[in-house]
Amino acid sequence: MFDSLDYLVLPPTIEDYSLMSDIIGQKLADAAAGSMTVQQALDEAQSECEAQITLS
Repeated sequence: MFDSLDYLVLPPTIEDYSLMSDIIGQKLADAAAGSMTVQQALDEAQSECEAQITLS
């Protein structure tokens, strides 16, 4: 059983999960308000997340 730990792969963690959640939530709120399309909101959220958050 302990030998199997040599093959353990952990997924990346998001240290700034709350920041990511805030960015995505704000962009989706903007889309719900009609100030941008859902696609624009998702594209902007992705760009902002990639610029401000690193996976570890």
